[in-house]
Amino acid sequence: MYHSWNSGLKSTIGLAVGVLLACVAFVAQSAPAGPLRGSMSAATLRSSAWRSTSDLEVLDQVSRNVHVVQLKGHLFFGNIHKLSDYISDLMVKYPELECLVVDFTLVVAMDSSAADRLSKLKYVSYVCAPYECRLVFTAIPSAYTRFLRVMLVDESPVFHVADDLNDAIEWSENELLRRYKVESTLQKEPSLPKEHAFLARLHNLSPAQPLAVLEKLLEYFDRQVLHGDVQVSEGAMVGELCLLTGEKRKTTVVTMERCVVYVLTEARFKDMLDKDSLLAFVFQGIALRYVSLRLQYVGNRIWETKCLPI
Repeated sequence: MYHSWNSGLKSTIGLAVGVLLACVAFVAQSAPAGPLRGSMSAATLRSSAWRSTSDLEVLDQVSRNVHVVQLKGHLFFGNIHKLSDYISDLMVKYPELECLVVDFTLVVAMDSSAADRLSKLKYVSYVCAPYECRLVFTAIPSAYTRFLRVMLVDESPVFHVADDLNDAIEWSENELLRRYKVESTLQKEPSLPKEHAFLARLHNLSPAQPLAVLEKLLEYFDRQVLHGDVQVSEGAMVGELCLLTGEKRKTTVVTMERCVVYVLTEARFKDMLDKDSLLAFVFQGIALRYVSLRLQYVGNRIWETKCLPI
């Protein structure tokens, strides 16, 4: 019986030593690597939110003031301090930053000490507050509901929790637009009917063209009043690519409420090509602006791999 008890004790000690060595090996392997996959400026990143040309012009100038830090792997007491150190160094190096996005998409696991350290980030004044930088946490794993609840408590204008990276980028864009966007000073001529406000939208899409040219372009459109079921963004253009390529349309557009729609039929477009090639060129330029925006969203690696191109 004594021999059996002694063997059990040795077995327990052996298991304890094995667990301890495994923990030491895990810390030794994971701590040097750190929790950071990388970081980059958001100058080339765009959310999937529809933006007008004037909005895009503002974002092209100031979106570099948004920085994205992507975490990876296991977050625990041995490596989480590197994140706060990195953010502090980042603020010193780029004091002009206005939004800092911390992305948890590639995080595999997180222990309580790491969660506690992260939850204190928004309260640590020396990290972001002195630089008036907003902090955004995104894609927090659903398994960490307690940590998520802590993050959502006392959410303020300088701290935000986003569902995914797209939502975080959109929130940051909205903050930048709220601060930097200047309302258009375009003054319509008194004789311009109120219902022709779409002309001002066209001018935003093609600012190099005088209003007289755009007004002439609208003469080829048939003004219709429609009733429907689905929302369409004011000033948006739909179906223009199929009109230019000659392909059949693959979708149908309807509206939620009474609206004014300017319709350019295929026959009228051919008439425009024959009689006024300049207007056709202007229309093609406006259409290409929309196409470039859509291709940018589709081609962005964020939505395909959930990883930043860094």
